[in-house]
Amino acid sequence: MKLLRFILLIISLLFALLLIASTFAGLVRPSKFVGFSLLSYAYAPLLIANVVLAIIWLIMARWQCLLPIAAIVLRFSFLPLFFQIGGHNAPSTDDGIQLKVMTFNLHHFSGRDGSLPGDDGSQMFLDLVSKEQPEVLCLQEFFEPKGTNVAEHLRTMGYRFNRGYHNSHIGLVLFSKHPFVASKDIGSTGKFYADIKKNGHTVRLVCVHLTSYHLSNNDIASPDDNRKKVVNKSLGIVHKINNAVKLHEKEWHQFLQPVVEESKYPIIFMGDCNDIPSSYFYHQVTRHLKDSFCEQGSGIGTTYHGLFPAFRIDYIFHSPTLEALSYKRMKSDISDHYPLVAVFKIAD
Repeated sequence: MKLLRFILLIISLLFALLLIASTFAGLVRPSKFVGFSLLSYAYAPLLIANVVLAIIWLIMARWQCLLPIAAIVLRFSFLPLFFQIGGHNAPSTDDGIQLKVMTFNLHHFSGRDGSLPGDDGSQMFLDLVSKEQPEVLCLQEFFEPKGTNVAEHLRTMGYRFNRGYHNSHIGLVLFSKHPFVASKDIGSTGKFYADIKKNGHTVRLVCVHLTSYHLSNNDIASPDDNRKKVVNKSLGIVHKINNAVKLHEKEWHQFLQPVVEESKYPIIFMGDCNDIPSSYFYHQVTRHLKDSFCEQGSGIGTTYHGLFPAFRIDYIFHSPTLEALSYKRMKSDISDHYPLVAVFKIAD
């Protein structure tokens, strides 16, 4: 029995330290030490492991329960970044001048696993837009299927102003019902801003599709794989995440942070950031901007529901001078991401 308790104590210490260490992901640059960032991706299983260990020690009525409990308490503040209670999914019509925005990674209109016919996906998307009536659309992986003309349909729906950036992977496009005052690419691929004007008030829309993890079906371990192959695939995933979080650090500090800090207009920053709420990138952004999910979201915030574990990697951030009146994540089979919609009060 003593040996069992000793082994359990070592396991508890290990998982408590790992959970606490993941806290430093938001403070330490991945380019200096990437280990904390990698640990942040294990937040959920580490939290669950510590809860289970705490229960075991409590059942045994041992003081060692304090180890996992202390780790849980220290890391508990991160839970609202993933789960919220009591937000609003519809604003009051009395809340001043409002702006309704949507961000959506369309995944080529091809569905969760790529099997949805493009013309069906594009029609489902147009029906969604017609129902929701956002004033601004920030779209990623916007590639029109053959035989469709989604952009033209959007123009007939009132989205007369648009700006985009395309290469073989990104397809980042902004559609707006309000005119652009100015617009500009931000540094490198997959980032630009556009200043729009509504009722005499100007808002800067920062649209992004940050560097992907470049994960594929080939990275998923199969039951038929031998141990060596499973290890190699696991290391390959870690390597891709390692590269991505370092590039996100660069994309923020070198390109996006100056735009956010120097803007004379309130900002709505949205898109597919390909990074999670416990990451370095997220904590740097939220030093300047608020997360509309944390302001008005409800339930689990997952925005990606593809072949890999579900993550919240799509965001609508905003300047503190704007008030988030509502936020909702909509279930959709159009893509492996969910569309997000938020409404902001931009003036009284």
